[in-house]
Amino acid sequence: MFGVHLLRKKENPNFLLLFIPSLPDSTISCSMERNQRSISDVISNLPSNVTENILKDLPLREAVRTSVLSSKWRYKWVTLPHLVFDGEFFYLPKVLDKEKLKAVIYQVLLHHKGPLMKFTLWYPPFESCLDINNWISILLTKNVQEFSFALEISVTLVSLGTRDKELEEADSDWVKFFPSLPAIEKMNLHGAFLESFAADNIPERLPSTLNQLKVLVLSDVCYSYLDHLSWAFCLLRSSPNLHKLQSSILYINPIQDPAMEFLQAQDFSNFSLNQLREVEIRHFTGTSYEGAFGEIYLSAIYEMVYGFGVYTRSELKFLGCLVRSELPFPDSTVNQSMKGNQRSTSDIISNLPSNVTENILKDLPLREAVRTSVLSSKWRYRWVSLPHLVFNCEFFYFPKVMDKEKLKAIIYQVLLHHQGPLMKFALLYPPFESCLDINNWISILLTKNIQEFSFALGGGLYHEIPRDIYSLLQLRELKLSKCVFNPPSTFKGFSRLVNLNFFRVNISSERCALFISNCPLLRRLRLNHCSDFDSLEINAPNLNFFDFSGIFASVSLENTPLLAEISVTLLSWDTMVKGFEEADSEWVKFFPSLPAIEVMNLDSSFLESFAANNVPERLPSTLNQLKVLVLSDVCYSNLDHVSWALCLLRSSPNLRKLRSSILNLSPVQDHVTEFLQAQDFSKFSMNQLREVEIRRFSGAEPEILFVKMLLAHSKVLEKMVILHEQEISGEKGFAMSKELI
Repeated sequence: MFGVHLLRKKENPNFLLLFIPSLPDSTISCSMERNQRSISDVISNLPSNVTENILKDLPLREAVRTSVLSSKWRYKWVTLPHLVFDGEFFYLPKVLDKEKLKAVIYQVLLHHKGPLMKFTLWYPPFESCLDINNWISILLTKNVQEFSFALEISVTLVSLGTRDKELEEADSDWVKFFPSLPAIEKMNLHGAFLESFAADNIPERLPSTLNQLKVLVLSDVCYSYLDHLSWAFCLLRSSPNLHKLQSSILYINPIQDPAMEFLQAQDFSNFSLNQLREVEIRHFTGTSYEGAFGEIYLSAIYEMVYGFGVYTRSELKFLGCLVRSELPFPDSTVNQSMKGNQRSTSDIISNLPSNVTENILKDLPLREAVRTSVLSSKWRYRWVSLPHLVFNCEFFYFPKVMDKEKLKAIIYQVLLHHQGPLMKFALLYPPFESCLDINNWISILLTKNIQEFSFALGGGLYHEIPRDIYSLLQLRELKLSKCVFNPPSTFKGFSRLVNLNFFRVNISSERCALFISNCPLLRRLRLNHCSDFDSLEINAPNLNFFDFSGIFASVSLENTPLLAEISVTLLSWDTMVKGFEEADSEWVKFFPSLPAIEVMNLDSSFLESFAANNVPERLPSTLNQLKVLVLSDVCYSNLDHVSWALCLLRSSPNLRKLRSSILNLSPVQDHVTEFLQAQDFSKFSMNQLREVEIRRFSGAEPEILFVKMLLAHSKVLEKMVILHEQEISGEKGFAMSKELI
């Protein structure tokens, strides 16, 4: 056996020294040179029994951190037989945010592998919550042999002065509170709670003794107030095994004579605190009634601490009572009463055919689908096999907005209770920002054979997609928004992916091109407002639909023989005019790569990206398959726009539908009118054009000339819709129609 010693500096608890004396068959070499390293990595090559003993002896937080030692240590901790979440985990070396702590516990449990002999959750810095039930659900597959769980209990009642009558009537109910705590070890009660009882109703002792109580914290107790004082003694008499008492004093009222008389009249002959070892009193002022209270048990304890003017609120932990989930889950019992407890012997809802109930559940929003558990016992487990789980705005905000932590716990519970395959998972615009919980949910999905994954954040930082998502090789649809997508170099793509939608995704053009080329079945592709691409190459032999918007210097469609529909929106041209003037020739090459295109949607920025003197009369290759052309925000007083519109029309002999929206920004340019009037349309025919729609028509001369040209050369035109940019009088509309005809 080897002697392994772990040393930690007091002044720096993060510093961990591992001392291993004379390991056999190991070569330990040291070098003082900066760039020389030991050939033999002692830490990485430790025997397995040594690493196991090291991990067992470390606190859990430190054990997980050993992942940074080397690649061989990265996954060692996931097989730990004991997981102990205690004070050392929660508070050292620093206290973490409660939400982050919960997410870390989920992550540890979800990544754990193999049997788990012991699980402990001991006095966490948060209240009873749905997450605890979720963690226990995860443990069901772990064959746990030792289970330890403890919560602090804290009761705080506020504004009692306005509710005296109501609380006096409720005294008997509160007295019943204590017998329900047979195993309580630590209890924190606020002075307002003690005040809720009338003094004449306070017993000398509780109906049932608190035999397990070790720590009692009484916060903001006013020892000049008889109710507070009476309850303090009642609790002390009822706690024979109390080890520690903490109390903070609230000085509000002047000293009441009844309080002193009460203390002097007490019979303490049978009053002993044989186990009390430590007392801490804060805000001690030295008044006679405080001193009298302290003298009663001063002789029975080992240590007493008086705090003068020192008050640290964080030392008093106020934890609430149990929080119940608003959604009924399979492990909850739902009791209903119908008309005097009589139930119908013929329950139509319960006896619906399975295909009908499945269709009902599929058509319901997720929150409503889960709530069908209350319909009858036969419905209680139906939702857990839903093939689609969609957490969207309807789930998050209706019928009411829930606490963020509670929402996260419900998502965990839904995922952990789900049974069978899951075809689709969507998390869309939750009311929280990027967090560790999202990665944990993706980890749960690894066993679900998920085929459709959608994720979108609303605010905050971009979320870096975890590596787990690259293991979902059966994906057919992937939709991401506000993410960092950085697949590892070893990732070979999603061989079954058919639909890819990136919106505000941070990805380099090189990785994007490689990723797309590694998805051979890809048919639909959207890249909207993603990283600024100087150039992007698309190699997708089965691609049928492509929609991209953003800042692109060029897009090269290298291998897209089946592409039938494309939409292009280019942004921020004003700041990149020079760069795009140089890229004109690259964009001209864009059209010959569209031999099968049937629907094309181009915006004005795309048309504007070409200098007017570079616009050919026709494209180098005719768009013979183009049936629908959409030109958005075209300014017909801009020569570049008009030139490209005519070029595209001449190059589309089989066009059947033209849609255009007009953008009126600049005044009418005389040379645009001259350009249109000088055009030779003798060889210009649109023999297939049947429908035209023009929006935001202003009646400017270039617009009139353009419409007249369409009317004159569209022999089979069946329908033309012209929508004015604003309401016009019937007289003006008639005059405009007369001019066009």
